[in-house]
Amino acid sequence: MNHSFLKNRIFALLLTVILLVPIVCATSLVGFCYTGAISGDAQAYPGGTVTLRLTFDTEVTGYMGYLEYDASVLELTKIESTDSDLEEDLYYDHDFNYAMISYTEPVTKVLKVTFTVLDGVEPGSSTDVRFTGGEVINDFDMESVEDSSFTVNIVKKKSSDAKLKSMSVTVFQGDSDKIALDPAFSSRTTTYNATVSNEYTRYEIKASCNNSAAEITSKTKGELKEGTNTITVTVRAEDGSEKKYTIKLVREEPPQISEEPSEEPSEEPSEPNESEESEFSEETPSQDESVEESFPEE
Repeated sequence: MNHSFLKNRIFALLLTVILLVPIVCATSLVGFCYTGAISGDAQAYPGGTVTLRLTFDTEVTGYMGYLEYDASVLELTKIESTDSDLEEDLYYDHDFNYAMISYTEPVTKVLKVTFTVLDGVEPGSSTDVRFTGGEVINDFDMESVEDSSFTVNIVKKKSSDAKLKSMSVTVFQGDSDKIALDPAFSSRTTTYNATVSNEYTRYEIKASCNNSAAEITSKTKGELKEGTNTITVTVRAEDGSEKKYTIKLVREEPPQISEEPSEEPSEEPSEPNESEESEFSEETPSQDESVEESFPEE
């Protein structure tokens, strides 16, 4: 859009507003100075976005001014109002590194401006965004707005790498033993299984992050209960994103001790008592009687 054309549009709007103002109100055109404050993202990385807000100290029915920025660092992508019912009439030109903004409908307190940081910008630099030469329209009065500026620092993009580079599990029963994970560790695999005998009562996780700026935020040692122990290893990346690795470590039940059957004592023959002996004596014939019966006299 042609720069002179934009200026003509703005001047035409101003002229229309002035013609609508009654003569008796002409002395009110001096007015007081409005204050506009910029807030938003103080840091951004190449390829990322920056959102800034211009807030007036009182409500207005329109705003016209210049938005100055370095087009070699920032690309203006959007200008909008936080009032969704407000119709906007926005004009901005990237070639001149400024924007002229015109609102013709009431009422807004905040303008929102979105930039994209260009990919080739070197981290460690900074750039300023300024609202200058601004005026607001309020009840058909033109009031000036104080210039305001905001500094955006360009930083290196924070890493989202939350992977582990290595992980091992050691169990203890007095001595320590490293156990095998199933499947074998891979940074892309997040669920593992392992089983240990009942004699092991404690565990310890040893792990290292793939990115030096990441950190392990979960506990890495503890007690083992009998049965399944679900252990979660949480890794937090530099940008705050997280990745979780889960180990299901089974501690077996104690072995069952079987009791060997005892040998039953052998029964010894009991000695006959006196009554049994007398009965036996009475029933048993004497030697002489036996002989007489066997050999009768001639």
